[in-house]
Amino acid sequence: MKKLVYFGLILLLIACKNEKKQSEDQEPQIEAKEDVRKIEVLDTLSVPQFQYWSHNNVVTTDQGNGIVKFNRTDASVAGYSSINNIGVFAGSKYRVTAMVKKGAKGNQFGLRLSSVYPNRADAVFDLTNGTVVGTYSNGDFENESANIELVGEDWYKCSISAEVFSNKIFVFLGSTNESKRVSHWEGKGGEKYESDIYINKDNILIEEIGL
Repeated sequence: MKKLVYFGLILLLIACKNEKKQSEDQEPQIEAKEDVRKIEVLDTLSVPQFQYWSHNNVVTTDQGNGIVKFNRTDASVAGYSSINNIGVFAGSKYRVTAMVKKGAKGNQFGLRLSSVYPNRADAVFDLTNGTVVGTYSNGDFENESANIELVGEDWYKCSISAEVFSNKIFVFLGSTNESKRVSHWEGKGGEKYESDIYINKDNILIEEIGL
């Protein structure tokens, strides 16, 4: 009798073990996924030809293949280039992207979206370390963000985006350095110095993107 009970216990243990193994085999495997939200491009705006850009205390030199050297000969005075009067939809979000390379005397790049001054969104990029130095916004511009990406041979893709509450914007760009605040990267002040960068004028993008 004891042998029968012992044999029955063994069969029960084997059955429980098989059931547990089958349950483990059938358990679904959860795959970890990176949470990356794709930015939706709603529209690409037309960028005026380079001859229609404005330049303030900046000397530009054509290097060929769309590359232009922007030389801020005295960065103690205000200096920048700008693309003016771009029509947009108030309440939408816009992104400006530029392909930039540091020059022999400059390693920081400033990029701005603006309406009527002082309403603006600013970003400054370090072209040596490939980092965003900082961002700033006020007035007609909210929820600003910036990104920098190395694309090869010391060239970086720099972008700034923000929600815009104006029907017209201006894009400002140019060289700067560590002595300038992010919100006044193009402004006067500080010691006299020369600063230069290279920009691919044919690769400037102005896009309306999803909120």
